Amino acid sequence: MTLLALFSSFSAIQAETSATGAISGIILDDATDAALDFVNVVLYKKNTTVPVKGLSTDKDGTFQFANIPSGQYRIEATYVGYVTWSTLCNVANGQHVKLGSIMMKTNSKELGAAEVTGIRSTMKFDIDKRIFSVDQSIAAAGASASDILKDIPSVQVDQEGTVTLRNSSDVTVWINGKPSGLTSDNQGQVLEQLPAESIDRVEVVTNPSSKYSAEGTAGIINIILKKDRKAGYFGSLRAGVSNPDGYNFGGNFNYNSPKIDFYANIGRRVNTNHGTGSGSRQTFTASGDTSYMNSSTNRNFNMNGLFFRSGIDYHFTDKQTLSLSGFGMDGHRNFESNIDYQYLNASQALSRTVQ
Repeated sequence: MTLLALFSSFSAIQAETSATGAISGIILDDATDAALDFVNVVLYKKNTTVPVKGLSTDKDGTFQFANIPSGQYRIEATYVGYVTWSTLCNVANGQHVKLGSIMMKTNSKELGAAEVTGIRSTMKFDIDKRIFSVDQSIAAAGASASDILKDIPSVQVDQEGTVTLRNSSDVTVWINGKPSGLTSDNQGQVLEQLPAESIDRVEVVTNPSSKYSAEGTAGIINIILKKDRKAGYFGSLRAGVSNPDGYNFGGNFNYNSPKIDFYANIGRRVNTNHGTGSGSRQTFTASGDTSYMNSSTNRNFNMNGLFFRSGIDYHFTDKQTLSLSGFGMDGHRNFESNIDYQYLNASQALSRTVQ
């Protein structure tokens, strides 16, 4: 009797520990009913965050947790691009819980728009020309067109405003693709008075084709002026000083509408430069006499002028526009250079003076 009681008690314990169940299901796309593979499915004890088991769905979207002790569980399924799915279930007395088809919904939440900004290159190479952008240059503030041209490779501007291209003064300067009244006589004056703020870009054509009708020149420098098209009224004022004895000021006004665009620019520049120099020469003769010559140089450069430009556009259609524009200038330039010579004899007494 004693042995039989012990055997019955051991059999009851063995039956209780082997009472394990299972949980299974299949995960599908809610919109297309297509099976989702490699979905992460995790089994938790109810009210806990420590995983009991974890697995991924098969190619046909199925999953199964086996050998699950009796108890209450929470199942959670996660997949990239889908809303997380979870449910509670109870496994009792070796039960196989079949969840059936589990429909996962796509996550339709829109991400915020990303804006990519950048700064365009200051130099661009085209088929027959090089294009230099001026509108983003900090150096353009308070400068003139001549100052901008000095910073362009292969272009030189001397003190008198003469423009050369690849060491040749036989260069044609255009504004907005046209001669615009520029000649060899007034070219330097116009460029000195043209504000750099009104320039959008500079095109340098070193090998002009026949379409430019520029035979016999070393190249073409085409200055493209800005033409803002913002809506309504707007304008700006500027002023600056330079050392020594120079200043500039100007302003611009723009009006834009669906049919009419009007723009006007005006600027004044005054610039004065002074320079001095000195030299000394001693001459020996065969007879033993010695003479001396001293020289002193004074140079003065003065420039002042007024530049104005205006234009009006009438838009018949999006592709048909009638434009009238013009510009002018008034001012003068003056360059003086004086050299004084003093001749002295052997005793360094002043013999004569020449200016």
